[in-house]
Amino acid sequence: MNALERAVADGGAIAAVAPMLGTQMLALLPIALENKLPLITISGTAAITQKNNPYIFRFFPDDATVTNAQVRFALEEKHAKKPAVIYQTDAYGQSGRAAIDNWLKQSGITPVYEDALDPNVKDMAPTLQKARAAGADSLLLHLHGASTALILKEAAAESLNLPIVAGSGLSQPATTALLEPAEIGGVCAETGASPESEETPAMHDFVVKYRAEFNLTPDSFALNQYDATMMVLNAVAHGAKTPEDVRQVLSTETYPGLAMTYKSDGMGNMAHSAVIICFDGKTRVPYVAKHYDLPPATH
Repeated sequence: MNALERAVADGGAIAAVAPMLGTQMLALLPIALENKLPLITISGTAAITQKNNPYIFRFFPDDATVTNAQVRFALEEKHAKKPAVIYQTDAYGQSGRAAIDNWLKQSGITPVYEDALDPNVKDMAPTLQKARAAGADSLLLHLHGASTALILKEAAAESLNLPIVAGSGLSQPATTALLEPAEIGGVCAETGASPESEETPAMHDFVVKYRAEFNLTPDSFALNQYDATMMVLNAVAHGAKTPEDVRQVLSTETYPGLAMTYKSDGMGNMAHSAVIICFDGKTRVPYVAKHYDLPPATH
């Protein structure tokens, strides 16, 4: 909040690249509204675009979009009937849990077990044991990267042998680096895009340039953030000079990014596509198993 207020006080800002953490974004909403400054974010927390704030633009698929893909893949491709839902206790986890439960309910399914984990929890054995005891035939995870790695490592050590469809935390190379390829063999995850899978020549070029610049492999968050920033810069290149100019462009125009095509749904949700990535057990680089597009009006 202090950082954004300083930026506004300095004058001249026509937009701001905002944080990805939902709790931070929720704190920034009133400042953006008061100062009429557009914020672009890749936060997935659903609530940030549910506050009737015309200055918030989310360029990562919200929890309703990615969990739709997650649940559909688990039910249709993994034939899950008695899933356990494991989620984080923070705003990200609560938002994801609500969306997962909603999509399951629409399919007539109630989770056999649900557990909320504090991000500081390190021992995942009790949670997995309770899920197994409840008769779970699959796991749906909505956890941050570190918690995702811990629970997958424990699942592999216990030979859990249940289909697992994780959240976008597993799409991050920083997360898969914590795991051996065999520990994630057969595991899948939802995410906005998978740049390291290099599905297109443009995606390949982005990955090459990103690695050269940062000596890191980009994840979906980096790619969607790039697309968001480029849409703002494209607006400036075509004449946008004020915050209202930028807001108008973000609110009304369509932008063909690398990850997907972006278009506001009227609430500031710009991204309406998701992919499911899976791991073959031989490498930490995933392959894209399925694409999903969700009409903006349904999420």
